Amino acid sequence: MNKMTFSDVILTCFDCKGTFVFSAGEQAFFASKALSPPKRCPTCRRQRKQTIVPDVNSWPHNNTLSPINDTSVNGGSK
Repeated sequence: MNKMTFSDVILTCFDCKGTFVFSAGEQAFFASKALSPPKRCPTCRRQRKQTIVPDVNSWPHNNTLSPINDTSVNGGSK
């Protein structure tokens, strides 16, 4: 069986242009999932994720906005 070996690599972040380590363990994980190497450092990835997927705990939990509870959708009956 052909087992791949990995060693730590220094990458440059696409956003901040800083460098970060893409560890051997991370490389093995990415390879096992057939993922491309990261383009962003952990800090920029975290910031990007926050802008794309906001924290669900900060969403308003107002069920009156749900179509299930909207009487105009179901004709006023439940």
